[in-house]
Amino acid sequence: MEEENVLDLSKWTITLVPRTRGRMKLQIKLGKEEALAFKNFTEMVKPPDIDEHDFLKGIFKIGIETMEMRLMEAIKSHAEENDIDLSSVGLTEDLDTSATS
Repeated sequence: MEEENVLDLSKWTITLVPRTRGRMKLQIKLGKEEALAFKNFTEMVKPPDIDEHDFLKGIFKIGIETMEMRLMEAIKSHAEENDIDLSSVGLTEDLDTSATS
């Protein structure tokens, strides 16, 4: 039976380095097993017509959008449970569309 490579995020080291002119650099260091798992994942799901940099940017963007969507759902749920009018804090009642824009 072939051993499964799993991405263990607890072993990752992520460094945020502030740069000049308001820029930043994110650096993700993976161990040997995590690097192999990520390489295998990339080889299986990356379309051949997309270069590696654009693919990584896409993964990052999808992660941010997914997190934003989950946060908006949590805010909406909390507001409904506690009878909070979100328009009073500058948010509209229709949070479903704001997470994708």
